[in-house]
Amino acid sequence: MFAPNLKFLFVKFLRIFSFVLKLFLKPLSFITLYFRDFKTNFVYRFFWGRGNLYRQVLHLTFAVLTLFLVATGISIEIGRRSSIQGFTLENETIIGNIDLLQQGSGIQTVLVSEGNVGFKIFTHTIGSDDTLETLVQEYGVNARTIKDANRGVIDYWTDKLRVGETICIPEVNGVLYEVAEGDTVVKILEKVEGGDLFETLELNAINNPDQVLSKGQKILIPNAKLPEPPKPIPRPGTIIAEAPFSSQYLPTEVEVQQLNGMSFVDPLSHPFCEGYVWERGFTSWHTAVDLSKRSGCPIRSIADGVVLFAGWTNGPKGYYIKIDHGSGIVSEYFHGDGNIWVRPGDRVYSGQEIMNMGCTGWCTGTHLHLELVINGKEIDPAPFVPYRRPY
Repeated sequence: MFAPNLKFLFVKFLRIFSFVLKLFLKPLSFITLYFRDFKTNFVYRFFWGRGNLYRQVLHLTFAVLTLFLVATGISIEIGRRSSIQGFTLENETIIGNIDLLQQGSGIQTVLVSEGNVGFKIFTHTIGSDDTLETLVQEYGVNARTIKDANRGVIDYWTDKLRVGETICIPEVNGVLYEVAEGDTVVKILEKVEGGDLFETLELNAINNPDQVLSKGQKILIPNAKLPEPPKPIPRPGTIIAEAPFSSQYLPTEVEVQQLNGMSFVDPLSHPFCEGYVWERGFTSWHTAVDLSKRSGCPIRSIADGVVLFAGWTNGPKGYYIKIDHGSGIVSEYFHGDGNIWVRPGDRVYSGQEIMNMGCTGWCTGTHLHLELVINGKEIDPAPFVPYRRPY
């Protein structure tokens, strides 16, 4: 039970609340009554009390609204397509649905691979003033991307361009690859270095990595590279460069011993080799001596002999020369830079320049890998060849 004073206050609160509620609901009831009367009047006049034109007016109204909505939808779709559809300029070919703008005076044609791809391919006709460096600056991609996209047109090793040739340049760094018969994205990625599956699928709008692609289709593998082609093998009898000749020899403090009656000279005795260093010597797994000079220098034959091989070999040797010195003795020189000054069958003398030091084949820096072989077995050249020692 409420106390008398609390009961009195509670009754007072209920009366005040009831009064306020009535004040609030009165205008709402008026509005409700007004709209109820309006609805009743509308229904009576347009349904119960309709005239002869009611049906026609109603149908015409719905027809106009329907046509308006259809026209609005078509207009929006046309505008959307127009905003993304490629357009054709003079001397241009457009494939796909990406906006393309002519960029630079050297661009004659802009191509986009078929589909909803996210990159452009520009074609450029090489002019007399074009170089690989100017193309890099004009199109904003690296030199490797341009060379990989145009093997056979741009000399990979000399960067020479053929005036008048037309080349393709993608706008994104990577490998622009022309699909061969039976290719899938997975197979293509096995042929390049550094390709990412997800990025390739997304950029080329391909859903299935195992989908067989159309032969001749071009896809772009972003941030990838094609394996380097082998360096050209010098033709027999061709001198790539004039050998830098000098009769001067670097002094050596090593006592040269004879092997089967033959003496040897330092293979890096040319003055241009001044300052070369010993990198590592003969071991059971490294059957040679490595001598290096960062800038490279002419390599000399360690003794008189006949050239057995001079040129490129696939694998660890790179540019390589092999000389038979007689008495079962053979010397071998690895990793030349491609400047070879002898050919197979040439007779060379002790100290003659034969090729330039480089880093081809399996190497991590410019150096000469010298092997000495007697009767078919590699031996340590240290006791016989007077190269500079680290001791």
